[in-house]
Formats: sequence, structure tokens, C-alpha cells
Amino acid sequence: IKYMFPKAHAAAYVMMAVRVAWFKVYYPRAYYAVYFTLRVNAYEIETMTGRPETIAHRLNSIQQRLNNFETKRDVSMKERNLIDTLEVSLEMNHRGYKINPISLKHSHATEFILDPHDDKAILPPFNVVDGLGNNVAQNLVKARDEQMFISKEDMMRRGGVSGTLIQKLDDLKVTDHLQKSNQMSLF
Repeated sequence: IKYMFPKAHAAAYVMMAVRVAWFKVYYPRAYYAVYFTLRVNAYEIETMTGRPETIAHRLNSIQQRLNNFETKRDVSMKERNLIDTLEVSLEMNHRGYKINPISLKHSHATEFILDPHDDKAILPPFNVVDGLGNNVAQNLVKARDEQMFISKEDMMRRGGVSGTLIQKLDDLKVTDHLQKSNQMSLF
């Protein structure tokens, strides 16, 4: 017996596609926030928060290496997964929306959220930083909600963040406004 695709199943797929398209048109920030949270498994937040030219350059670099027979095997699995992420990031930028840098005050631990201060942007979560897992991200948000961090030392102690991750967060300009230690200097 030949398998027949049920009509009800096909109708459900079409209805879901219409819903997704409706959100993409009328609530694009919410659509992109949910898309990046649920459908993406590779992030390069330095590129995603950059200008459209930066995103396009990185995307073209990966695709050119994939299309070249000699360099095809040098493309990592993360870079292969990154193609879809960068394509959607570029589309988002061309539509007039963007991904703002991670906010120490507002970012969620594991979900992209709408930026409360920018009607054209979404905020990435802490777990998009390489090496910063879900548990550390949740500890960081929990400690931040209890009391805002006063220094990087405080962040390491209460948030459970390592020195290497502090350096990565500094590179992303998330913690560069914090003092190094809890001690205040008068001179």
C-alpha cells in the first residue's frame, strides 16, 4: 500500500506556516527573538551584533570556503550551522531590525528578548557567549536580580563566572564598565 499524506496533516502544516508568516510580517521583533531562541544552535555574537556588511562578509567567507574543493573540509561544523544564523541575521538587518549587544542589566539567561529601550532591536541571552553554559547563565541572572554587580570580582564570586568568561564578556563590552575588584581607589 502506497503511503498517502493525510489531508488533515497537510492542512495543519499550512495553518502553521500562515501563523509563522503572520508573526514575521506584523511582529518581526518577536518572531526573530523566538527564532533565534528556538531554531538556532550556533551563535557568533560578535558578528551578529555587527553591521550588515560584517555579517555579509562572514557569511560569504564561509560559503566560499564551502564551495572550494580544497578548503571545504576546513569548514567546521559550527561554521556550517552558522550559515542559517547569519542569513537570518542579515535578513533582520535589511528589514531595519538588529541584535544589540548583551546587556548586563536586561539580558535573559537563555532566551532572546525584546530590547526595552530600542523598538528596533532584540537582546541576546548570556548563553550565546562561547563557554558560558545555561547553568552559569542562570546563576548570573539570579545573582544580578538579587543585587546588581559592583565589580568583576563580585560577578565572579556571586555569579560563578570564571576569569576567562569575564575576559570574553569584556571583549563583548558587557563588563568593561565594571571595576576589577571590590576595593575602591582614592588615587
